[in-house]
Amino acid sequence: MAADVNKVDTTQLVAAASEIAQVKKTIFQSVEAVNAVFRKMLESNAGESADELNAVAGQLKKSASDILSVMANYETVLKELAGIYDNTEKSTVSEASKLKFGGLR
Repeated sequence: MAADVNKVDTTQLVAAASEIAQVKKTIFQSVEAVNAVFRKMLESNAGESADELNAVAGQLKKSASDILSVMANYETVLKELAGIYDNTEKSTVSEASKLKFGGLR
């Protein structure tokens, strides 16, 4: 039907947001595992090598935080878009039902 051509399938937006959430979880868990390795290595290192390990661990933590933040934004935006499209569709259908076309049906 022609009316469906412009309809956005918001379930796909929500599904994409859900996939992003799962990827974020996987990244977070992987980064935590790597951080655990760094903590263990730091137990047996001192001096410059410990400083270098701390620097690398800090860079990893910052980079991962940045990536997770961007992904969280994508997830939020996709969910918001789904809500906006749903609300717009409902409003459009509601307003269109109020239109009268001089007796034409």
